[in-house]
Formats: sequence, C-alpha cells, structure tokens
Amino acid sequence: MKVRKKKKIPHFTYEHSPEMDEKIDAMLAKLERKSLSANELLNELHEIAERHPLYPTVFFAIGIAYVFKNEHEDSIYYFTKAIKLNPFFVEAMFNNAVSHLEIGDVAGHLTWLSKIVEIGDKEDEIVIQAIARLDEMDNVIRESHGIDLHSYIKNAKRFRFAQEKMEVCQWDKAIDIFKSLLNKTPDIPSIWNNLAICYANQGEKEYALMYSKKALEIEEDYKPARMNLSLIEQMVEGEPLASKTHWAFGGNID
Repeated sequence: MKVRKKKKIPHFTYEHSPEMDEKIDAMLAKLERKSLSANELLNELHEIAERHPLYPTVFFAIGIAYVFKNEHEDSIYYFTKAIKLNPFFVEAMFNNAVSHLEIGDVAGHLTWLSKIVEIGDKEDEIVIQAIARLDEMDNVIRESHGIDLHSYIKNAKRFRFAQEKMEVCQWDKAIDIFKSLLNKTPDIPSIWNNLAICYANQGEKEYALMYSKKALEIEEDYKPARMNLSLIEQMVEGEPLASKTHWAFGGNID
C-alpha cells in the first residue's frame, strides 16, 4: 500500500507590523492628497527599506510612488520585490498587473491577474475584479486571435524568449520560435516584423522583404515594419546590414 506524501507548504520569512502598516498607509494617504510629493515619499520609504529589507509593504508603497510618477518599469520592479517576499500579496499583484498594462505588456498583465485568481479568496473584491477582467480579455483574444487566454499567455512567453535570442544574435533559434508561433497566430504583425529582422541580420534580403511586407499586409500602419522596410530595401542580397543598425522591433505579441 502506497502512502501519499504530504505536500510541503513553503515557508516565507518577511516582516510585518500593524504599526508599520499604519505608518505606510498614512504616508500613501498624504501622497494621494498631494501633501507629500512622490519624490519626498520615495526618500522616506527607501530609508525604511534599508532598515527593513524584509518588509514587503514598504516595497509595495515604493511601487505605488513610482506609479504616481508614471515610471511603471520601476513600479513593476518594486511590486515584484514585494511579491517575492510575500507570495500571497494580492494587492501588489493587482497593481503589478496594471503597471504591465501601462507599458503595453498585455501578457504580463494577464499573467498577474491569473496569479491573483489562482491564490486569492474568490470572495475578495480584488479577485472578483481580476476574474471579470480575465473573462473580458478571453473573449477579446478569442475573437481577435482565435485562441484562448491560456494559449495567448503561453505564446507571449515564447515570443519573449525569441526576443532574448535576438538580443544575443541567435537568429536561427529566434526564427524557429517565431515560425512556430505563426502556426498558431498568423495574424500578429510583430511576429512577421521580427522574422524580417532576423533574416536581414543574416543577409537574406528576399526573406526579410517578404516578412516585412507581410506584417504590413496584416496592419497597414504598423510602424516598426514600415521603418524596417526602408532599411531592408537598401540591403544587398547576402550582405547583412551593419551590426549597429537601429531596427524597430515588434515589442509584444498583440
């Protein structure tokens, strides 16, 4: 007879104090009333963070301050840091999702909303909002791309992985990933555009032209492909453009 092993529950160590939470809430309230600037708040919060490096709420508050400054890349960094300390910090996850949307990362937005639904209390208002948003986006994605939400997020992760291969000039590997994505979502111009860049960097002008034009067939005003096409037209077949060529990359799979 086999005995099923009990699943280990991970243990997380972080600081928490009701008094400290009240202090941070009061500081954020001043920020909302504009009686404290975002920069002033950041100075105070960073001092607290130095003394309390395991306090997730202070990093959450730093993220909020960067949101007020419209510096969403920085807000994402600090929201994520708060979540690493407290993996059940749904408020940080929700704000992280919003910041990802602000920088145009729809997949990141959906990933964090999905995480909220996975770990949160279904009666919690934040979880209810996350579910509603995911249902809405699932309908939009099915209508526009013909795939479900889970497939979209999975494809987006593969898209980012291909971008990483481009960054280190592993063009063949990037091409393989982008082509596999085309089999599932052939109507996304950023994939065709990035394929054009990969082929151009290998000196394959004919393919680079073909993929750039395909991106523009899908979306006539797609600026990255329009910008890249003018560069590719200057190429000589078999000769890659200079390594410092300023390509317009397709940043997201949407």
